[in-house]
Amino acid sequence: MLRTSWRYLLLRVPSEQNISENDLKSAVSETIEEFFGVIGLSQISLRIIRYEPSKGRAIVRCRTESTEMLRSSIALLTKISGKSGSISTIGVSGTIKSLKLKV
Repeated sequence: MLRTSWRYLLLRVPSEQNISENDLKSAVSETIEEFFGVIGLSQISLRIIRYEPSKGRAIVRCRTESTEMLRSSIALLTKISGKSGSISTIGVSGTIKSLKLKV
């Protein structure tokens, strides 16, 4: 059996809204489910690795083959915990270490 390979995305999250980690994950998950369905949500295997609300950054993990699905879902996101807002992707990498260098 092959090992799963992962991609890590560095996201810019609006810091003026006081968004919790759970609000962030549910907003992204709801957008993925809305556009790709439950199957798409399970294929992505979304996980928040690190979230720094004070800096307005988050690192999320997904499967390599579903990176573009996650990026498009993040681009289509319009509401976070009932308030209008958007998240943008700063960078994508295969390791967390090299992703931190992009900051």
